[in-house]
Amino acid sequence: MDDSFIFTLALKPEPEALPIARETAELALKTWGLCERRVYEGKLVVNELVTNAVQNSPVGGEITLRMFLCDHDVPVVEVWDDSDLLPAPQPDDLNATSGRGLNLVDYFVRRWGSTPVAGGGKVVWAALEVAGGFNP
Repeated sequence: MDDSFIFTLALKPEPEALPIARETAELALKTWGLCERRVYEGKLVVNELVTNAVQNSPVGGEITLRMFLCDHDVPVVEVWDDSDLLPAPQPDDLNATSGRGLNLVDYFVRRWGSTPVAGGGKVVWAALEVAGGFNP
């Protein structure tokens, strides 16, 4: 496992940012030696966090995706955007067609949270679950 890489990507708040973010997540997680299952889960988490940033960022705003290893073995995802709106999981609604993203994130990570940024915006972060998830 090589923990020397920090992956940082600047994105526009547009739907076209999502596949780029997922590809970057896949590259990072595979570089760190995670198994396919954990790579899939990590891509899902990145997709949900970046989707929220795209939906909440103002026109002309900017999103930054950053991924790194904490304590040499815990992948951390950070998504910064220009919106001051802090994320909150929605109650389960079987008829809803959206609003489940943070519930999925919560299921697949060790912990997650958000922090307002001085001057505006926020960072939403997630520490990915890796138990049994590294390739030998």
